[in-house]
Amino acid sequence: MRNREKKAVYDRKYYQQHRVEKARYARKSYQDHKRKRLAHDHNYYREHKKEKLAYAHRYYESNRNEILIKHKEYRETHGKQQIAKGMIQYNVPVGSHCENCGSTENLDRHHPNYDEPLEIVTLCRSCHETLHSKVAELKRQIEELKAKT
Repeated sequence: MRNREKKAVYDRKYYQQHRVEKARYARKSYQDHKRKRLAHDHNYYREHKKEKLAYAHRYYESNRNEILIKHKEYRETHGKQQIAKGMIQYNVPVGSHCENCGSTENLDRHHPNYDEPLEIVTLCRSCHETLHSKVAELKRQIEELKAKT
């Protein structure tokens, strides 16, 4: 066995043994530096605001037709969602706790059915994202099954 192959085997074993520890360190590092990154982004935007706005205006003017077409397509495919979100934004208060886990922080409104825009479920951000990722996964599996048949 060559040295390169031995190193590859060693690296795989090392990664398997330390993956949880490495993931924990990565999450901690991300959280530790989050405030610093946000402050940097805020300062950068404040210092370059005129340039960024000018760029956005130039981009919009040069791509106006494509942007308007995309907006129209989005409204056509997501019309019910837009109407439902607009109806509840000021008319339906967010509940006091997540209906899934009971958390009282970072609460969102979730529409189980856009045909009933005033019927909402209060979920914390974590449960809401989990719900949507499961729905997306189910849709992907259905598409795979359809492609096989």
